Amino acid sequence: MKTLPKAYRNGYWEIRATQQRRVFPHARPEAPEDLLEHREAVLYVTRSQKEEEVGRVEATYINLVGAPWPEGDLFEIFDSENQDLYEIWEALRAHRADLLAYMGENSTSGVLYVQKVRIIKDLRGYGLGGPFFDECLGLIGSDAEYAVLTAKPQDQEPGGEVSTQRLMGFYSRYGFDPIGDTNHMLKGEA
Repeated sequence: MKTLPKAYRNGYWEIRATQQRRVFPHARPEAPEDLLEHREAVLYVTRSQKEEEVGRVEATYINLVGAPWPEGDLFEIFDSENQDLYEIWEALRAHRADLLAYMGENSTSGVLYVQKVRIIKDLRGYGLGGPFFDECLGLIGSDAEYAVLTAKPQDQEPGGEVSTQRLMGFYSRYGFDPIGDTNHMLKGEA
């Protein structure tokens, strides 16, 4: 493993997590007000009395308790919220219909949909991403029965592409499994 750049070695590192409830006007009247909740965790380093954001995990928590089942109602909400989330639900329906049925009947909490995981370019390859991701899942997703994500590169710059397979390997080290033959992944089992 490479040594951190000198400028970052003596900094003060801190992770802060936030949650923001969002009410979606397209949600059906029977949907709970807290159906979807935006959550994020940010990694900061302070050096020379200047704070810098160096990493971020963004997610949406889906409260399945009291959610508008059958699942079709959730599909409509997810489709209008985020195309990736809709595709994850479609993959679950195609490959894990048993799990969707279980979620609908037995859920005691919800699903964390991880939308973005980012470490600044200067700090990639130093072994920060994995521990940061793992810590963030604990901070912003501790109340979720399941976590889902789509393994796809965030940055598409020449010479800096990360393959989908490599990302899937990274996420699998933290308990995520592919949903069928897609690049969508699930953590947690019924």
